[in-house]
Amino acid sequence: MAGNYSVTYNVQDNSGNSASEIVRVVIVGDTGAPVIKLSGGQTIQVEAGIAFSDPGYFAEDKIDGDLTADVKVDGSVDTSIVGSYLLTYDVTDSNITCGSSYTKCHCRG
Repeated sequence: MAGNYSVTYNVQDNSGNSASEIVRVVIVGDTGAPVIKLSGGQTIQVEAGIAFSDPGYFAEDKIDGDLTADVKVDGSVDTSIVGSYLLTYDVTDSNITCGSSYTKCHCRG
């Protein structure tokens, strides 16, 4: 869990003499971005005229855990027009660190 922690060190020899106590402060923070995993890979082939259905994705963060419900998808695929489309998947964790992933969708005739 993120936060500041103190660890205290001390030792005593066989004669009962104590060393000077030392305190170490350990700061645990969230420095990693969330990761988005795309089902079906980053490039998808779709047949023209057939409705596009996103194969799905999963987002997670080491601190926040499952962030899949928070993913925002930008872009669309119009299978009535042959071409390439870009879908962008973005998610932000509680530390406001962003994770992104992209899918290229090729609509072929």
